[in-house]
Amino acid sequence: MGVFLSANAAAMEPLEAVRLLQQGTFGPSQSDVNRLENMTAEQWVDEQLMLPPTFQYKGQDFGRRPMGRYRSWFHSAFYSEDQLRQRMAFALSQIFVVSQAGTKLHNHQSGLVTYYDTLIKHGLGNYRDLMYDVTMHPAMGVFLTYAPNNAAPANSAQEADENYARELLQLMSIGLYELNMDGTFKLENGERIETYTQDHIKAFAKVFTGFCFQDIRRDSGNYTCDDRFGDYTVPLIRALGRHDKTEKRLFPTPEHPDGQILAANSGMSHDEFEDEVDAALDNIFAHPNVAPFVSERLIKMLVTSNPSPNYIKDVASVFNDNGQGVKGDLAAVAKAILLHNEARHGHINDTTVFGKVREPLLALTHYYRVLDVWQDGDTPEYGFYGLADSLFSAPMMAPSVFNFYQFNYAHPLLTRAAAPGDIDPPDIPSEEIVQLESDNYPNHFIHHYGDGKQVRIDNSTDNIEATKWKIVPGIAGETGTISLESVDTPNHYLRHKGGGIYLDAYTNTNLYRQDASWKARGDVSWIGETQTSDQLTCVNQCALESLNYGNEYMRHKSWVLIRTPINSVLDQADSTFSFHLVEPIQAPDSNTLPPASVGENTVSPVLGVYAEDAMLNGFNFIFHNILKRPEANRAHGQRIVSLIGNKTDEEVENAINYIDLMFTSGEMSDAMRNEIKHIMQHQSDRYRSVRDTMMMLFTSPDFMVQR
Repeated sequence: MGVFLSANAAAMEPLEAVRLLQQGTFGPSQSDVNRLENMTAEQWVDEQLMLPPTFQYKGQDFGRRPMGRYRSWFHSAFYSEDQLRQRMAFALSQIFVVSQAGTKLHNHQSGLVTYYDTLIKHGLGNYRDLMYDVTMHPAMGVFLTYAPNNAAPANSAQEADENYARELLQLMSIGLYELNMDGTFKLENGERIETYTQDHIKAFAKVFTGFCFQDIRRDSGNYTCDDRFGDYTVPLIRALGRHDKTEKRLFPTPEHPDGQILAANSGMSHDEFEDEVDAALDNIFAHPNVAPFVSERLIKMLVTSNPSPNYIKDVASVFNDNGQGVKGDLAAVAKAILLHNEARHGHINDTTVFGKVREPLLALTHYYRVLDVWQDGDTPEYGFYGLADSLFSAPMMAPSVFNFYQFNYAHPLLTRAAAPGDIDPPDIPSEEIVQLESDNYPNHFIHHYGDGKQVRIDNSTDNIEATKWKIVPGIAGETGTISLESVDTPNHYLRHKGGGIYLDAYTNTNLYRQDASWKARGDVSWIGETQTSDQLTCVNQCALESLNYGNEYMRHKSWVLIRTPINSVLDQADSTFSFHLVEPIQAPDSNTLPPASVGENTVSPVLGVYAEDAMLNGFNFIFHNILKRPEANRAHGQRIVSLIGNKTDEEVENAINYIDLMFTSGEMSDAMRNEIKHIMQHQSDRYRSVRDTMMMLFTSPDFMVQR
């Protein structure tokens, strides 16, 4: 195909090598750049596809704290030869999200490591095989609460747990709306077409009943449904007596246009149970959305936030058929992503929108690989566990199944016009800090008084931080909704329960996510009347309608916040709040960053936040633990130290050119170049010169935007 790099392309120049390595690895090392100067891009990719996987779990006990797991993850990111496979596994970990944050998994580090090894195993394997092994892994079973998940008793109102069924469809395979092969939305009468119904969710939820654990107490029987005693390192066990054996109607297929039916089978065997799970996964995998849905996500995680429809279509075509009639071949998909002309030349052909904001974790690994990091002593100790957490993206520590950032989140400073069929988000501050003032009680703000406490409005100035809220896209994943996260108590959201509004710690359940998601309305004066478009758009004054209790709103009554219908003029006033911007996101001039389409794959917290806070602290760590301790860390950035320590004009220029090559892919701005030159020429202390240069680079859009 002409859209992919020719097999007889010339060997790569250093800059081309760096760009390929930052897309397909955890960062360019000098030795890899040197090797690639004698190879074509296709030769390097083919070489990577042939390498055996480097697994992180080798039978060791990782205990109950994440340090050992972090150690294994960073060691693989820094030193494994199968860098492309590892980078694909990292991308897949943000699709098939499992996290220990706020879950029972914090006591099962070995299980988390074996789960990540599942992603490594299939990172260049087949997506359908990955779907099966993920389904059978205890970590996913516990995270999305289908292990254990019993069949509902006959003739009862009880239903099977829908968590995994919903997220498998919405986040891991087909998404919310039907797609064309190029990733654009199919439309019917100008509206998007939903991919599934609640009946589909219920049917698939029934399929995923009956899973329990291999009992870690080997003498107590074959399995246990008590997650305290489950072995999280081996696949789930099928407990036939707990499986739903009623009829299940799945998605339509060419053979079954009204929906594929899994027949009721009261006498089901264990083999038939397994066949039913396979049939359900095959049914999902056959959906035409899988190819464009997965392809677009992988492109965005590896190459660019703004792939063209043709780029998505070309890769999706390879996903559907690798040239040998095989669907879901991730090795072929990875090769198509990296060798596509848009990946190799997009920064030249479209300088305005090509590229992506680096995830903080990838910024960190990029630095370490360029600096040729080595661990302390004989065992891989890196000592930055707190740093990884402060960057908001430690491995398998996402705050929810929606990952560290919403896939469709687009920061206002990086937004371009939506494509036809896209839906404009509400015109409210996004990822910004606000205070919510009562409309009919001026100077009274929504104020929390601690975890689990009902939230109030008051004019107290005792703890101003408790009146500040970060607006984020609704954590239930519904388009056009928002959630309000406490600024001084992170990972705690405003949610309703029992009719009251509380500050509650995030828990990974559908109920919590829906309770903590709100529809922003312009005001509530139109209740009972015809609604106009401007009344449905929140600008400065907003009313917040419950997502899962339609027509019920957040309001204050006797100073406390409740959820209630609106029946009077007083109700309307009590339900309206002014959104006061307290701390707008500080980011560089948007002209220096690639604008984003709706669906831009940026990071949250966004650039200005972590650049000014955690990233600065992060570089202080790097400086003290690498550059200042060369005796314990081998080379540890001595190349950079020796470069920046030079003082002649020629040596300074050479040093800046090297930094530009390895860190900013030849995109260093003149302003950045002049600042680095000033530091090198006027800072007499070599290590201070290194620190100042690297810290400035570490927090700049020149580096944080991958071109």
